[in-house]
Amino acid sequence: MTLQGSCLCGKITIEMPEPEKKTVGMCHCTMCQRFFGGPMISLSGAPKDEVIIGGKEFLKFYDSSEWTERGFCSECGSSLCYRFKETGEISFSAGAFHDLDDFHVEMEIYTDTRPNYLVPQPDAKQYTTKAFMELIGVSIEESAE
Repeated sequence: MTLQGSCLCGKITIEMPEPEKKTVGMCHCTMCQRFFGGPMISLSGAPKDEVIIGGKEFLKFYDSSEWTERGFCSECGSSLCYRFKETGEISFSAGAFHDLDDFHVEMEIYTDTRPNYLVPQPDAKQYTTKAFMELIGVSIEESAE
């Protein structure tokens, strides 16, 4: 099955295979809060050769940290994704996709910067900044967060 999504104006369309695990992750880092207006709720990254992006000329990237870029629509301003510089893998905002009713939150990261008005998802793994950096093998000194 294929997931389909788009930006607000529809100039950018996204098609990608539905992941085997129907999960999303929530990132509470301050960059995501500023870029997405809240936590980044993302689908698992798909290999770039399995993602079809229509309207690529409207997809612009902001160089937001040493290891990621954040993508948005240059026409309507929709915040759509982040891309890892090293691998080119893109993680898309779940809000850009239709029909994700069967998905659930698997993990929350940067929980030490989660706003107090958001409550932890009870069944999701919780990672502070330090714990997440350890999980992915990056020292806090190397991280932009």
